[in-house]
Amino acid sequence: MTRLLSFRLSSQLCAVDVNDVLEILPPKTLRSVPKAPSALLGLLSYRGAPIPAIDPKSTLGLSAVEPTAESATLVLKTSDGPLALVADSILDVREVANSRLAPPPLTMPKLARKLIQFVIPEEKELMFVLRPEQVANVN
Repeated sequence: MTRLLSFRLSSQLCAVDVNDVLEILPPKTLRSVPKAPSALLGLLSYRGAPIPAIDPKSTLGLSAVEPTAESATLVLKTSDGPLALVADSILDVREVANSRLAPPPLTMPKLARKLIQFVIPEEKELMFVLRPEQVANVN
């Protein structure tokens, strides 16, 4: 069994392994970075240190959504240090049998396949399980 934190990016159901989540924060003010790739929303001050805040929607072919009261910032651990992923809403923690984890389909764009570790068929949609190590490299 794998425990996943599920959330929405635009209308897409996504998840990350709960072991990769350091903290869930309310939306935070970001400092812009001149000439940054579009997926880098800015820098977030996390425990006194700046960390990149990433929005992987464009890599996944999703439309941008304005932040709402349901928006949240996931602080994820990676080998390069923490990074922030801006989610449109947090859903729940799900336990998923490892046998349900499938690789992303080859019909997906190459960058999206690199970002998505697994897809999980749900009742009405596919859930994308993201690779935190690749989130920072979306552009």
